[in-house]
Amino acid sequence: MNDRISLLVQGKKDQKKLSGTPDFSNITDLHIEKADELAIDFSVFPSVRELWIDSRQPCRIPETLLQLRHLDKLIVGGHCILPAETHRLESLRELWLKDHGIIAPPPDITRSSSIRELNIAYYGDVEPRPIPEWIFGMTRLEKIRFSVCRFTAIGERINQLTNLVELDLGCSFSDLQSFPDLSGLEKLRRLAAASESVQGQKQPAYSLFPQVLDGIRNLRDLDCLDLSGWKPRKKTEWPVTQDKRHSIPDVFDRHPHLHELSLGGMNMDFIPETVLRLAGLKKLKLNGNKLSREEIGKIIRHLPRCMIDSDIVCYKPR
Repeated sequence: MNDRISLLVQGKKDQKKLSGTPDFSNITDLHIEKADELAIDFSVFPSVRELWIDSRQPCRIPETLLQLRHLDKLIVGGHCILPAETHRLESLRELWLKDHGIIAPPPDITRSSSIRELNIAYYGDVEPRPIPEWIFGMTRLEKIRFSVCRFTAIGERINQLTNLVELDLGCSFSDLQSFPDLSGLEKLRRLAAASESVQGQKQPAYSLFPQVLDGIRNLRDLDCLDLSGWKPRKKTEWPVTQDKRHSIPDVFDRHPHLHELSLGGMNMDFIPETVLRLAGLKKLKLNGNKLSREEIGKIIRHLPRCMIDSDIVCYKPR
């Protein structure tokens, strides 16, 4: 049974919703737009578990935010400024920040004992920059998602996040100049390092792809790996060529415990032999490649228990 009750407040036209003495005690999901136009007292929302707040102008979120004792998920727009003691929200596990909000978060946010998941978007009216150093102080994090970010560098300090289980770098390679060694992330199980470009982003430099492969070489316990979208602009950039056919480096024996692997959108003519020896593989995505029917047949013979998505056939084990 769904016990979630939502409320949408859209700027000054909805200020009357907050006026008088309405009973908001049962509201669990609160969505506020144009917060700069509103006078908000969060103390009247004692049951809120998820809060989405945005504004068109710089806006300080009221200190009463700290009274949301059940708040589990907080999504903050780029012009909103969090209270200095946001780290005291003891139930907060998931924090989303955007654009200017990631540059100047509350100075003590790294003291949070509850936040386990961080979602970052940095693509609006912003200048490319390295990942902010404060993120590396969030050592309790278990999951980070960099969604459409204009970062120029990740930095070796990411290895301080030793509790990370999941790292998603999707759509965040366009401005990246180098990729670090991730060997310190020994608990990492899911890594998305796809090179998709969206919202007018330029295609990432293919020279980053070998750096990605090298940076994850010691992550032997990965369960899920997404490398989709990496394709060279010129034939001379292909790292592997055999009989005029092209592929990527044969290095997947470094990750013997993979259950899911995505190699879609790479324009390969054949896949590395070590992929065929991943006995525990359950899902393999190969859409967007130039694999022949014979090549797909070979893959199915070697991985009969694996679901395989390709442009030619979608194979599901019996």
